[in-house]
Amino acid sequence: MCFVNKYIEFEKIAFSLKPTLASNRITAYIFTVFFLCPALISAQPSDTTSDRSTFNLQINQDNSFNFFPVVSRTIPLKKHDLTFYAIFWTSPAFTNPDGSGSLIEAGVGMGFTKGNWYINPYLGFTHGMFTNGRDQNGQGRPSLSEAIVPGIITFMKNEKLEAEIFCSLYKNLRKEVLPVTNYLFCWILPGIRWGKYFSSGLHYEQFIDISGDVAVYSRYGIYGKVTFKDKYDLRLSGGLNYSPDGAGNKVQGDFYKLTVNIPF
Repeated sequence: MCFVNKYIEFEKIAFSLKPTLASNRITAYIFTVFFLCPALISAQPSDTTSDRSTFNLQINQDNSFNFFPVVSRTIPLKKHDLTFYAIFWTSPAFTNPDGSGSLIEAGVGMGFTKGNWYINPYLGFTHGMFTNGRDQNGQGRPSLSEAIVPGIITFMKNEKLEAEIFCSLYKNLRKEVLPVTNYLFCWILPGIRWGKYFSSGLHYEQFIDISGDVAVYSRYGIYGKVTFKDKYDLRLSGGLNYSPDGAGNKVQGDFYKLTVNIPF
């Protein structure tokens, strides 16, 4: 069961055609923070003689969010890394019935290394109608900066072990169509490295509607990963998926997810 359909089918009312003055002020503030501050920080590179920045393309496909590629950029500074990311959410469940209102997400963060750990807190924004409702005709109002997305992603790797930990909050900013829904999205993938090329481990993931205090889904599974040239990797996860039905009962199903990382 795709989790999004459950929320699209709710009765959504109070459709607003005009953004409020407060929404316009929020948007202006977001643009100031998002574009001006990174420009000031990046004006102080750690090395003016060489470009050590990186660019990564991550391709994802699963049976809830469907196809969603992620691009990210890292610019080394004197002590930390300035990071950027963007996600192209392509699922039609996030759009209007006519296909308008596609969802995108982008943000900026600050990464740093602590021992074998790389820690990257970030702040992003979604643009679309992911956290907003739909009117009685099933239509939403696509909005700029409709939600703020504070989050963190962490990686650990040594000769024997690896781990990936992710947590992100989707908090509505633009109450265009009520009721709005806020989400918490988290996963943890602890694993064992079986030499240079192979690794495997556990996959735990949860997507929570914190407005209604209900887990949209909970996933329990395993993953296997193949790494090439110490930087390209392909990871396949699968296992059990638990999601609520219309009566609030947990229904067991399967989940599967494929992730490919291609650094440039």
